[in-house]
Amino acid sequence: EIARELGVSNNYISHILKNSARKLQQMFRSDAVREAALQHEQLRRRIAAHGPAALAAEQESAAPPSVVDPVTGLYTAEYFQARLDEELSRALRHHLELSLIRVAVGEDTPEAALFVQIAQAIQGCMRRSDLLARAGAREIAALLPYTGATREVVVRRLRERLSALQSGLPHPVTLRLGAASFPAHRQRAALLQAAAPTTPI
Repeated sequence: EIARELGVSNNYISHILKNSARKLQQMFRSDAVREAALQHEQLRRRIAAHGPAALAAEQESAAPPSVVDPVTGLYTAEYFQARLDEELSRALRHHLELSLIRVAVGEDTPEAALFVQIAQAIQGCMRRSDLLARAGAREIAALLPYTGATREVVVRRLRERLSALQSGLPHPVTLRLGAASFPAHRQRAALLQAAAPTTPI
């Protein structure tokens, strides 16, 4: 269509586009090479000034902190706290509903594998939009954005799933659950306290 409007052949238009793409690639490649060379020179100067420790510091700073708990595969407590603040701010700003569910696992849970099993059972009750984290050594927390009346449905389903899990274990495990919502609890501390896992499952 472009070729027809300009009165030229399709092959001519194709030739121009290919040449333009090739020139753009060369430009981007040159910029990338210059940037890499600049970074290499800066690192070389730091090593010359401060010794090999500068390389270790460079590698350490380049590695992003993990947001995933290595045992459960859930998000870490630090990431959960940061997201809790973000979601509360968003809910306050846009007048949205937000629910928090906390599940405490008793100290009578001896094996990490069993803790993982409990985490997977909780995860099976959540939506894709929910955030599940290991909020403490023996606590799992879930943030449920845009959840109002459906929170009770999720809590009931969670109780049923965990109760079934408990009955199938070779030894008793203590699980406690708590849930709260914004805007009923508008402050971060109040929301966490209201969702304290105190009710036995």
